[in-house]
Amino acid sequence: MNIKFSGAAIAAIVIASQSANAGGLGSLYVTNASGQLYQVDGNTLQATQIVQLQDAGTINEIEYIGNGQIVANLTFAVAMYDLNTNTQSTLFTAPDVYNNPGGFQYLGGLAQLDNGELYMSTHSATPNNFIYSAHSYNLQNDSFTEYADAPENLPFDHHQMTDGSMLTISGSDLYLHDLNSGAIMNSYSIGFFGVSFFETGGQIYLLSDDAEIYSLDTSDGSTSFYGTISGISGSTIGATIPAPSALGVFGMGALLSTKRRR
Repeated sequence: MNIKFSGAAIAAIVIASQSANAGGLGSLYVTNASGQLYQVDGNTLQATQIVQLQDAGTINEIEYIGNGQIVANLTFAVAMYDLNTNTQSTLFTAPDVYNNPGGFQYLGGLAQLDNGELYMSTHSATPNNFIYSAHSYNLQNDSFTEYADAPENLPFDHHQMTDGSMLTISGSDLYLHDLNSGAIMNSYSIGFFGVSFFETGGQIYLLSDDAEIYSLDTSDGSTSFYGTISGISGSTIGATIPAPSALGVFGMGALLSTKRRR
């Protein structure tokens, strides 16, 4: 697959990645339900498409993990896209989590835990049972850690709070639950279809499926409309804030290749 970058798009990406406006969100990445990845100017909320992710027709979340690398939950696998080399690789598949080739496994949401591991809901259906759980993935040693059951509706995204609890969005339902026990501490109805969390400057934001951004008050689940992203086709599905110090200059190559780990 060939990926074409215009000079203006690359310039906009580099400029946006160098600094964040103190009065705005700073730059962020957003994807739509087709896996088109956009860079969004946090001041104007104008989106510029930078890449088309492969095998992304079932994408449900993205997470920037540093060094120009974005992880994408494709529901049946988790992939990593390197913005420096313009390459996509599969980190693991849903059956890898349970080490079970049988049944039907799928994954929902993405969050980076305090320890750096990737956290997601992990559901498995077999003829005899249906398992609701959550796992984290250690990128350094290629291992999984199981956590208690997540809320039963397959979440679109997660966000770890400073006290270690987990914030989860599933459509218009917002949950705050204990990371280890899975016990729901609070739940709210937010009045719109939320798909992704991101945080900047200590403020948590929610992205809706129609590209609207809301600030979130986690003490009572209330939201305040911030603005609407323009320039994105179709439904939005994921958002993430890059760390400016880790971005670097994006690679100029146009070849997207896929490498399967197993």
